[in-house]
Amino acid sequence: MRADDFTLRTKRLLAHRVGHLCSNPECQAATSGPGVEHTTLVTVGDAAHITAASPAGPRYDPVLTSEQRRSYDNGIWLCVNHARIVDQDDSLHTVDLLRRWKTEAEERARKDLGRPRVNETHARTEVLKFIRISRSILVALRNYREESTMLGLDGPLAELADVAKALGIPVPVEIKTLPYPKGITPHNRFLQDRMEGTCTIRFPDGSEESGKASHASGLELLMEARDSAIVSLEQWAAEMDVQP
Repeated sequence: MRADDFTLRTKRLLAHRVGHLCSNPECQAATSGPGVEHTTLVTVGDAAHITAASPAGPRYDPVLTSEQRRSYDNGIWLCVNHARIVDQDDSLHTVDLLRRWKTEAEERARKDLGRPRVNETHARTEVLKFIRISRSILVALRNYREESTMLGLDGPLAELADVAKALGIPVPVEIKTLPYPKGITPHNRFLQDRMEGTCTIRFPDGSEESGKASHASGLELLMEARDSAIVSLEQWAAEMDVQP
């Protein structure tokens, strides 16, 4: 082992902090798994130096000390193929690029921690369904001056909740309210128990838009998140390449 090589502890830290996946965003290959024997494992990942361990290597920085060259801050976890490429080429893989890969890989691992994996084909189908149903709901929210547009939303809201469950995300449209004052009964059943509260609209990417209101008619509390939710929905549709 050379003086500037990573220690086993540093390699383990680099691997664990990205979920044992290659940090190259175009790869993200799993780098560890079971061997043939039930007591063995196979590792196809390695720690690459962001700035080289030796003067002949790519991106060498003479200012760094030996300790800094083999520190966690100077390492990035990759599959063996990309580790070899990065350790031999500095024309494409700059220091800034590798640091960005490392930061983004750790953010992905942090976001995915404890969340179940979903089949990508299935997830795309469910996301498209989520967008379709959301549009019908938001059409009603846009036209809030007509109370009649709020009628019949129970069905789409329930359908959207089922789609959200399939995606593994919380209830997409959540309304928390305080009741009307005693003796006041709204004529629209959809507005019952809706005098003061919040409306939160969540999307499959984990983002959400929330609004809070207190209004005698109860209708305004549903509209606080309306404009920002519509913007979020259209952004989602554009990212998914779905025509409105």
